[in-house]
Amino acid sequence: MQRINKVCKYCNSPNISIQANTEWNTDLQDHVITDLYDDKCYCTVCEGEQKVLEIELETLVHLSMSDLLKKSAKQLCFLRKNEDQKKPPSTQMIEGDETAHAKATSKYIEMRGTYKPDITITKDIGQFLMHYAFDEIHVNDKSALFIEHKNVKDPDTVETWYLHSSLLQTAVYQALVKKNPNRNLYTATFHVKDGNEKQHLELKNLYENSQLHIGDDKYTVLVTNPQKLIDFYIKKAIASFNYQSAEAFDEKYKFHEYAALKDCFTFRPINDE
Repeated sequence: MQRINKVCKYCNSPNISIQANTEWNTDLQDHVITDLYDDKCYCTVCEGEQKVLEIELETLVHLSMSDLLKKSAKQLCFLRKNEDQKKPPSTQMIEGDETAHAKATSKYIEMRGTYKPDITITKDIGQFLMHYAFDEIHVNDKSALFIEHKNVKDPDTVETWYLHSSLLQTAVYQALVKKNPNRNLYTATFHVKDGNEKQHLELKNLYENSQLHIGDDKYTVLVTNPQKLIDFYIKKAIASFNYQSAEAFDEKYKFHEYAALKDCFTFRPINDE
């Protein structure tokens, strides 16, 4: 029998409760379910009544966009097959997160979204859930400004490769939110576990702007071809499930992802003076 998981159709969270009626069974000395109302659930992430979605466990694949952007296809393949080899966050990563949070002036920090590609694209692998999180978001009645914070040791000497990878990440996250039918963002679980308040942000029809803050420099980033950016990383994810295809992908694109995708977005420095 096919094993399934029941999740919130709105945000794909498994943290749901389903209403049921029970009767006391004297023989069993326990409550027995008589009616199960599984057409709807209460989701602790969305904090409301939502529809239930059944997902086949064998075909549900969670993908970190941060990993897809920063690791090679072969690295992703190796880590998927050897999960015990995954390393905890480095001191540099922790310090970077702390610096980003210290710079933030909005209550919307580490806001997480999930993009679900068409299953027909990924049918050989299974259903993808591509998770991404914004460092900071500023919202008004008309627009949402997504800010990616990057910490550098020497603000005066940002290496070109790091600037390019940071610009690409900013553009890809903007592409995901532009093309995502699910316009809801929630505070990432790890940030809530650190003692921060859980926030929910519904973007609706807000205009999206993106900025990269790297060291002392700031850039406006505008995506011109969001679908090409998303399709590229779906292709990379699919390649990472097989060592041979991962190696072939890396031979073509490793250290060249920015060059392959730079025509999908534009950027310009921001002068604060």
